[in-house]
Amino acid sequence: MRKFNFELAILGMNAMYNLPIAQYPSLDKETNWQRKTFPDQIKDDTPGKYAVAKRIIDLFAQPKSILADELKEYVELVGILTKPGFDEGDKMDFLVGLADLLGDIQVYCASEMARFGIPNSEVLEIIMKSNESKLGADGKPIYNEQGKFMKGPNYWKPEPKIRELLVSLMPENAPSFGHGDVKS
Repeated sequence: MRKFNFELAILGMNAMYNLPIAQYPSLDKETNWQRKTFPDQIKDDTPGKYAVAKRIIDLFAQPKSILADELKEYVELVGILTKPGFDEGDKMDFLVGLADLLGDIQVYCASEMARFGIPNSEVLEIIMKSNESKLGADGKPIYNEQGKFMKGPNYWKPEPKIRELLVSLMPENAPSFGHGDVKS
């Protein structure tokens, strides 16, 4: 039996729905897609950074963003948990709903990474290693009162290593990331 490859499935989904897939870290594909898909909002002479800003706003800005709509499913989950007569069937309904919600968020995030040519697995590996660096001097997790992991003495920020990764993926003749790869 063939193992499911999430990253290939995301690329297939983006292709099926005519969403951008950047071959390397870039703003170009997204800018061009925004111009083609929303010509009444993003004109050919609109600076590329504004086309990309539109996507970020569409994805994250409250209260009507794409992800905000998805996250509203939490209301149904809380409803299941607070339902009078909560039983074993309700537990499974909650777990199914939670799995669907969290899975949908992962799909959205991975699709966005493909749109901008950001390698999902490699970035997540860097972030996980950074998370592992949060341990205390004794090698044990440090938690705050809400159970959030706190930063230990050996913590390092992931952004410099993510930058190094993205720069390493740029083709030699491509515009430098963030400078000139879209009309500004």
